[in-house]
Amino acid sequence: MWIISTYGQGAERDWTTFFNFILTGETSDRFRLAFQEGKPEHTLWRELDYRSDDPVVSKNRLTPFVDSSQRLERLLRSRGIDMALVVGTVTNVCCECTARDAAMRNFKTIMISDANASRNDLEHNATLSIFLQAFGGVISTDEAIQLIGEESGS
Repeated sequence: MWIISTYGQGAERDWTTFFNFILTGETSDRFRLAFQEGKPEHTLWRELDYRSDDPVVSKNRLTPFVDSSQRLERLLRSRGIDMALVVGTVTNVCCECTARDAAMRNFKTIMISDANASRNDLEHNATLSIFLQAFGGVISTDEAIQLIGEESGS
């Protein structure tokens, strides 16, 4: 399952605090360009193992669980998925928000330590430490692959 940040027309109106208070000036312009559908910056990284039949959920907040239609949660539950392995960027922003929301919705939630990235090690490690203390697990990619193998009986 792929989660893609998409902030299109009307984003400033729908999320005024973020776009008019937190993001300003050139940072705001770069952000809008990177997260608009159809822009080259908006595509998934070409080296990821994305397949055309993989489910894709767009989010327009720091977490995909804020969506009022609860699309991601409904999609996961309809497939019998009760565990979320969280990877991506930025560890202490979108990844943390998503992981906490998944945990609060009663998904077994694990942040993959070496498959999340932050602006620096201090922020990355602080987030993983706090998440481990109160919300879920933190394991490496190798440990996740082993866990998946055990779950699937391989």
